[in-house]
Amino acid sequence: MLQKQSFGATSYDKQVNYQIALEGELSRSISTMKGIQFARVHIVMPSRTYYTPAEQAKPTASVLLFLEPGATIEPNQVKAIMDFVAGAVQNLDPKDVKVVDNNSRNLSAQVISEGNIADAATKFDLKRKIEEYYTAKIENKLQRVFGMGAVVVIPEVDLNWQKLRKNRERYNR
Repeated sequence: MLQKQSFGATSYDKQVNYQIALEGELSRSISTMKGIQFARVHIVMPSRTYYTPAEQAKPTASVLLFLEPGATIEPNQVKAIMDFVAGAVQNLDPKDVKVVDNNSRNLSAQVISEGNIADAATKFDLKRKIEEYYTAKIENKLQRVFGMGAVVVIPEVDLNWQKLRKNRERYNR
């Protein structure tokens, strides 16, 4: 595609063709990963002008995965896809890459929330994030057996916030 540009192609035409080619190459590369039948990648590169501050001109990307029948994708594989796409696009942060599958599950949100459990600001946030983690984990396993949409998991996690104090005394003769 990049080699077949016309003589009168503008810089905008070249940029659009580059973006289309990049999306295609990323799609083909992700499609070779285990459990993925087909992938689509969409990149949004904001136009840069002299009037747009650099902070506002951050690119984003979306990846749609068509999984092989019966296949599941692990969080470390989703994280790898996010890092892979971010590495191919200048100034793209991995957290700005959204990954969804053909079953309408937001896979990147699960990866990002798993990484932030230690950052929970309150006890309630920690409880909610643990419940979300177990909901996703249990539903994933049960949906393999009973089928997509046939399982609803509502966990209730009780956390013990009591402080334990342990004294240890040692006497030598």
